Amino acid sequence: ARHQNFTSQEEEGRIIMGCGVSTKKGEGAEQPIVGSGTRQESKVELIKGPAPEPVNVSAVQLVQCDNLLGEAPLWNHKESALYWIDINGKKLWTWSGESGDSNSWDLPEVAGSFAFREKGSGFLMGFESGLAWYDPATQQQDKICDYEPDLNTRPNDGKCDRSGNFVIGSYNKNHREDKENIAGLWRLSTSLKLEEILDYRFRCSNSIAFSKGGNLMYFCDTPTREIYRFTYSPKGKLSNKTL
Repeated sequence: ARHQNFTSQEEEGRIIMGCGVSTKKGEGAEQPIVGSGTRQESKVELIKGPAPEPVNVSAVQLVQCDNLLGEAPLWNHKESALYWIDINGKKLWTWSGESGDSNSWDLPEVAGSFAFREKGSGFLMGFESGLAWYDPATQQQDKICDYEPDLNTRPNDGKCDRSGNFVIGSYNKNHREDKENIAGLWRLSTSLKLEEILDYRFRCSNSIAFSKGGNLMYFCDTPTREIYRFTYSPKGKLSNKTL
């Protein structure tokens, strides 16, 4: 195995990984509703004070998977297994923490992120054509809703909040050339309603994470190289944007 050293900054809270799409039992399903948003300026508050000391960590290569673009790692605590996507390779991968074995499944199209299901087999997938339930064992795909159908975007980074809602951001597929802020940030509720939760558009969603208490959310528009913190509620839009 190869080792590589990294540094990371300590932050308030921790990333929510391996959370199910629906963590509440008995939720009914409604027809998905796709909203639209308008771009507007938001007030930014700068966090002042000295930065914490870097924490030295190390990484070990677990799988020689030769991914074209490996993204969206999620830990499944029930299986003691790591899952992730090779976006450009159109594959879903898994690695067992108990046996050390790895496996992969071909996906029918590009997917930017996914989430585990509390009930039923398969996953919630952020496919380029829209959000869908997908079972890689049977290749059964049940579409939930379209995703920004009139824009040159696709789903990218996505994470579940503490209530089991799936927050997912978009990727402008031509952002390196046109530099247009056309991508949106959305939340698929446990009742399968899709709503936009950010009051401005951007180019490339990444780094979605929640604080331990679930009342703060972190988000980055990758080309800006800036991470923002917002006040988060399972209902309503993000607020109190802080750099």
